[in-house]
Amino acid sequence: MARLLSRGGRLGAQPFLQPLLAAAERDGYFLEYYQESKSWMPAGFRDWGEYEDRARELTIWVPNVLDGTVQTEDYARALIRDYPGVTDEVLAARLNNRMARQQRLLRDDGPRFVLLVDQVALYRAVGSAEIMAAQMRYLAEIAARPRVTVQVVPPVGHPLSTAMAIITDEAAYTESALGGSVHTSEDSVTRLRDLVGRVRSEAWPAGESLAMIQEADTRWSGVKVRTAATAARRASKRPRGKA
Repeated sequence: MARLLSRGGRLGAQPFLQPLLAAAERDGYFLEYYQESKSWMPAGFRDWGEYEDRARELTIWVPNVLDGTVQTEDYARALIRDYPGVTDEVLAARLNNRMARQQRLLRDDGPRFVLLVDQVALYRAVGSAEIMAAQMRYLAEIAARPRVTVQVVPPVGHPLSTAMAIITDEAAYTESALGGSVHTSEDSVTRLRDLVGRVRSEAWPAGESLAMIQEADTRWSGVKVRTAATAARRASKRPRGKA
């Protein structure tokens, strides 16, 4: 059973399985659960956790939206719902996985990480204006943490404008619309580190980036206020006795 679960030495990537091995003969239940759980996250990301777990430093770049490490639950839920064919069960499982990863990486003794935020993501509407305003406040809170550096990247041309990349001490993860890949060869990691470095060279300094995030919060909050005011004005102009 242990051999089946490890599948090529990947048991270290699935720490939640280890306590279950003692009861591994329970009618194949845990193997079935493990196989089913593999559909709850993107394929390429399943083998990535072990590298993040032992990383001392992470550099993360994601185009167009915010990375899962800094997403609020409402923002994450709205993003996950956009994927075709996502059921309520899969949505709940993916959301739980995303929040668990966030808590693991943002713990007080977690890795240091640099988060490169696409400026477009500050104004790309995900869910409602309320969700976006809350997300900006949460991002600003994370940016103030001592082990985290958040830098906003302006909408300029660079070599990773259509692909995300995460770099650790020893490995890299990339993802496009068709899926993700884990890279462990020294040459691949070095090349990707150089590409992410070029993206970072275009970024605003951390202090200016925080001000931009706070400005986005103000604007999204303003959208919320203006929307409420418009609704109130429209309601006041309705003829009496009509809904």
